[in-house]
Amino acid sequence: MSILLPRCSKNQIARVVDKNKALILFVFFGKLFHNNSSHSSFLSSSPCGVGEAATPQVKDPHFLNLKREVWIPFFSGTTEGTTEGEMPQENRYLIISNKRLSFIIFTIFVLSIVIVRYYGIEWVRTRILLFLISVDGIRAGREDDGAGVSFKTIFILSISMISFSVLKNSKRSKARLGVLKTPHGEIMTPAFVPVATNAAVKALRSDEIAATGTQILISNTYHLHLMPGEKIVKKAGGIHSFMNWQKPLMTDSGGFQVFSLGFGRDLGVGKVTKHKLYPAKLERAVEIGHQPKSLKITDDGVHFRSPLDGKEIFLGPRESIAIQEKLGADIMFAFDECTPPKVTREYMKVSLARTNVWAKQCLAAKKTEQALYGIVQGSAYEDLRKESARAINAMDGFDGFGIGGDLGDAVQHPSAAKTGTRTILAWTLPLLDAKKPRHLLGIGHIEDIETIIRAGVDTFDCTAPTHYARRGVAFTSQGRLAMHRAALLDDKKPLDPKCGCMVCKNYRRHYIAHLIRANEITGGALLTFHNLYFFNAYVEKIREKIKNGKF
Repeated sequence: MSILLPRCSKNQIARVVDKNKALILFVFFGKLFHNNSSHSSFLSSSPCGVGEAATPQVKDPHFLNLKREVWIPFFSGTTEGTTEGEMPQENRYLIISNKRLSFIIFTIFVLSIVIVRYYGIEWVRTRILLFLISVDGIRAGREDDGAGVSFKTIFILSISMISFSVLKNSKRSKARLGVLKTPHGEIMTPAFVPVATNAAVKALRSDEIAATGTQILISNTYHLHLMPGEKIVKKAGGIHSFMNWQKPLMTDSGGFQVFSLGFGRDLGVGKVTKHKLYPAKLERAVEIGHQPKSLKITDDGVHFRSPLDGKEIFLGPRESIAIQEKLGADIMFAFDECTPPKVTREYMKVSLARTNVWAKQCLAAKKTEQALYGIVQGSAYEDLRKESARAINAMDGFDGFGIGGDLGDAVQHPSAAKTGTRTILAWTLPLLDAKKPRHLLGIGHIEDIETIIRAGVDTFDCTAPTHYARRGVAFTSQGRLAMHRAALLDDKKPLDPKCGCMVCKNYRRHYIAHLIRANEITGGALLTFHNLYFFNAYVEKIREKIKNGKF
């Protein structure tokens, strides 16, 4: 017989539970003990035990306050056929001496002070609420009509693979120092997230990636679905085992490919505007009713054409979640339509409505304990960005948020003050739950990092360090360094004298320049290592500044 709670939805229960593992385990296994115990096998000699005693002559109490002890009833039987003052059949009581109870209350009081200081009052408040529901509502469920929610269901709903805590808020900006905890380790935020599209950062082994100071990677659902396929990854034990990466992982939903293989490819554009002619070029590039040349966007999902064999691939919210669950990353993203820059308002409104529906379908399709982020869209339209942020924030079940779509004008663009990334983040982030992590999707050039961290972003991914490395460009404290130049063949300095990475300690510019000019793979590998180290070290310095109140 299951113990049931009062009638309430799963979302309500999940909200009350608020990832409460410890108390759920206590009640859940307490119930198991209770079901496997007999009321005639009490241990009366224990001052804080369960024992056989005379039936108290009271009317069906919740708590029985006697002179020496407190009786806490656990009901599993029925009161039918009993008279006033009689013990209901098959009832058990937890009997606690008043002396021991005083000690327990004092201990709880001391622990509460410590817990409040560490976790915050909201954390404690939700657990107290759950305890009251567990005690006072345990008998109110109705097993016969199935309206209650079993403790097993609550236990499953309460599990989350991540928890996020803000350690310090900057007084100079909206930047914040935090820690994102996952089953595969903790991430100090703000943090840069390198892109491992095919479960690999090109040119580096997993141990080498870790040596760059990388805390977390993001892989791509669409590409891993194409090759090798999520079933193979699952058989290998999940993506962590598959790629031998025992640190945290994210998987993008495939929504970015709706843009990159669609309008992005058709128009030859990226997520941000970078030069003066760009806005005019795309002023009315995508209007309502338009479709990309190589894929079809519908209300149910997106029809792709496989670049491997030409077969049609359908990816929708349910399909995306199913694939991501098989991949097994710590954090998943909801499926969305990533729109190109300068779409018309009419197109964006239709796309946004569709993305919001997909977000709800992703939540409904989720079956595992993996964390799931909702994605905010809206292009460079203030009202649509705010509408999207409010809608995603109001949906129960998201563990964090992604800021997606085109991000308007680049930080250095003349129009950035009006419709730039900084402005879009200022519209969006204040409307999202500050207790949940915020991830900026696909933006993170070195010149953008300070701006997006000051806006309040916790994590962000970008291909810049690896993309530029494969093209022979190193990021240094003095700016970008193009290693294919012949002049560097006589340069015996490290890539960056101020950098402490393995490459800068052991190799010189003339050798790396030779490797790049000779198209040797090693050259790209060395630059990839250095660039990732440089980006991670750059963000680490910002974390230190936030900690010291200087950012």
